[in-house]
Amino acid sequence: MFEGLDTRNMIRLGLFTIGCFLPIAFGNVYREFFVPLAFGSVDPSGRCPDGWTRFGSKCFVLIQDKQNWPEAQMTCDVLRGNLASISNAGENGVVSKMLLASTADKAWIGLHDLVTEGHFVWTKTNRAANYTNWKRGEPNNLNGKQHCGAVRRDQEWSDRPCSDRLPFVCETTDSHGR
Repeated sequence: MFEGLDTRNMIRLGLFTIGCFLPIAFGNVYREFFVPLAFGSVDPSGRCPDGWTRFGSKCFVLIQDKQNWPEAQMTCDVLRGNLASISNAGENGVVSKMLLASTADKAWIGLHDLVTEGHFVWTKTNRAANYTNWKRGEPNNLNGKQHCGAVRRDQEWSDRPCSDRLPFVCETTDSHGR
């Protein structure tokens, strides 16, 4: 069934069927990335993929494999989605409930200020967030190194160094997250 594929590196996350780690080079950087073999797009009937949670027109999934923010976005892209863009308190509550049902205390979302310091935008649209739920004192760009957004179990958000390794939340929509 998996001839030619090194099945020793195959894992099951419980959120999507099966995947493996593949070597990928970006310039002079070499890493192995987890690539799922089952993808997370909404089917034509509007159902979310197995293990994903629907809220409105979006489907969300918490991936507990800890990755830095750019790796997390690439993994969501492989799943035909994006890091989650949280548009309202209802979506924020759904994502936080996913954290509460897991061992994770925080997770990456698709919010960043990598282009302009202090101007947080969503990866999916490159537009400023209309809805936010920053923890008091956040975003604070501590030590000038916090540019990526994370949601916490208590539904509040914080900025963190993009190099931190955290679980993350992907979303896909009826238009396959694009």
